[in-house]
Amino acid sequence: MPLLTILIDIFTSRGYEVMVSSQENGYLLLKKSGSTLAVGYSEPGQNPTEVDVEKFATRASKAEADSMLFISPEKLK
Repeated sequence: MPLLTILIDIFTSRGYEVMVSSQENGYLLLKKSGSTLAVGYSEPGQNPTEVDVEKFATRASKAEADSMLFISPEKLK
């Protein structure tokens, strides 16, 4: 099962509404109680780089997310 599907299931079961999802960009934008949460992620076996995290942070800032979370099964170098 793709990580995006798992993350959507986790967040929707906790009351979040998915506003944007992109497997290509490893990105979710969620809303709950008037607050937005940007979630970035990398698939298992992919080592995210600082550039990947910076792209996520830029995307989340442009969406005016109230908070951000980056999920990675691999340690950032």
